[in-house]
Amino acid sequence: MKGLWTLFYYISVVFIIFITLFPIYGMVKQSIVPEIETYKKGFLPSTITLENYLSLSKEVAQAGGVGAIGFQVYLRNSFIISTPVMLLTLLISSLGGYSLSRLKYKGRDICNLFTVLTYLIPPVILMIPLYFLVASINLLNTFEGLILVLLSRSVPFCTWFMVGYFKEIPKELEEAAFIDGASRLKTLFRIVLPVSFPGLVVNMIFSFTLAWNDFIFSFILIDKTQLLPLSVAMYRLIQGEFVPWGTLMSGGVIASIVPITLFLIVQRYIVTGLTAGAVKA
Repeated sequence: MKGLWTLFYYISVVFIIFITLFPIYGMVKQSIVPEIETYKKGFLPSTITLENYLSLSKEVAQAGGVGAIGFQVYLRNSFIISTPVMLLTLLISSLGGYSLSRLKYKGRDICNLFTVLTYLIPPVILMIPLYFLVASINLLNTFEGLILVLLSRSVPFCTWFMVGYFKEIPKELEEAAFIDGASRLKTLFRIVLPVSFPGLVVNMIFSFTLAWNDFIFSFILIDKTQLLPLSVAMYRLIQGEFVPWGTLMSGGVIASIVPITLFLIVQRYIVTGLTAGAVKA
């Protein structure tokens, strides 16, 4: 019986690995085959070429319209958007999570509830209200407007997550700092946050990936070619019924390298952060 369970375990692991890696393999394969082999059957490519990668910048620029710029600029724009979203999310969610988990004030439980409910609202429902809100403060076609909107998606979840993480930290650590004369903010930044580093890493990955992969809000809030993030720039490669799969997949491979690299750098903290933050909320 034990042997059957072991066999079932390994079969399950292999199956999960297969269904996880198969789409990635399909993307990589499509990016290294000529366009004429797009719909050719076969698990392995018969011809390998880097033509799609070499022509990526040129094709994205042409698809963007008059005065369009290359792939590397759209990649830079995604960094310009995602990095502030990540940093501001870490700051705001840390302060908000600490407040909801440690401070006692009227309406705290309601604030905690609405923090969770805010994240649960589907982004599609918020498209039109957020568009008019950003337009009313003259931030359409700006990085600032898009960053503010993306913060409204990342901050609620990360704040709720940090509430659960802070509740797992012994209060005795803070009380010892208070006895030594440390203020509340000093205790937070000198004692609590260093101990909460795995939780901060999880929030960092979540907020950066959310901003990096965003398409809906980027599509409706930014129309200037030179300000487009990578997700929208790649979408503009589709011209009517013609879909340049090779170019799209090569762009997808390059765009995937950034979050994957970030994940690999901090992966040893992620399991600890997820398990600790999921205990209480």
